[in-house]
Amino acid sequence: MLKIGEFSKLAQISVRMLRYYDQLDLLRPAAIDPTTAYRYYLPQQLTQARLIRSLQTMGFHLQEIKPLLADSSPAVLKPAIVKQLNLFQQQQVQLQQQITLLTEMLAKIEREEIPMTYEIIMKTIPQRQAACLRQIISRYNREGDLWHLLCQELTPQNPQFANPPLDMAIYHDQEFKERDVDVEIQTSIIGDYCDTEHIRIKQLPPVTVASVTFSGAYEQLSAVAQCAAEWIDANDYRINGTMFTIYHMGPHQSQDPANWLTECCLPIIAK
Repeated sequence: MLKIGEFSKLAQISVRMLRYYDQLDLLRPAAIDPTTAYRYYLPQQLTQARLIRSLQTMGFHLQEIKPLLADSSPAVLKPAIVKQLNLFQQQQVQLQQQITLLTEMLAKIEREEIPMTYEIIMKTIPQRQAACLRQIISRYNREGDLWHLLCQELTPQNPQFANPPLDMAIYHDQEFKERDVDVEIQTSIIGDYCDTEHIRIKQLPPVTVASVTFSGAYEQLSAVAQCAAEWIDANDYRINGTMFTIYHMGPHQSQDPANWLTECCLPIIAK
């Protein structure tokens, strides 16, 4: 058997941490000398020590590791690792968004830019026919799934799209939600078409809106909406419907957010 110090060197785990593993019933010594209280380990226990260390390095908490040690078969380890990987991938996306925002803000500060302003105009979007798909999606950034589904179901009918194209997303929730958001996408089409499993063909009436067109990433949307809301109030209008966005140039045409061109629209009527 190995003394705790010898085991510590071979496992590359500190003696202090080995004692902590013992307290948590993660890795118990094979024997404890009743006289000296020295801890002894079997060489075979190095396998379990390496597994604990590996799982910790992969971001698992010790309480999450404990049940995995009871059965470390591939059937048990694989779903736990897949779940952890998915979690970190989501965090990576969020972290990259934060890095992008910090970088852009730092660049603005260094250039001593004044706060960004937007031009608001009043316009009427004319009556149109559209293929519409509305679903609850997990988050706003999953909107692309709706467009994929719409394209999949509409393409067999060989649609003729309006020129210029008019693709938009309508956010039906009465308040901002982090999850399970109610989103409807619409693409304007010309001709006769049939409803599909998820698509509804609608004749949409004209709508008067306060419109703001901006370029760049969608993180600006809240600032854009604020400018539009302030313009509406200052010009004696009120919001009369659900905000929607029109994609003149988006991720489907370019992977570079600098090339994106988006129009934010708030339906309005006079006070």
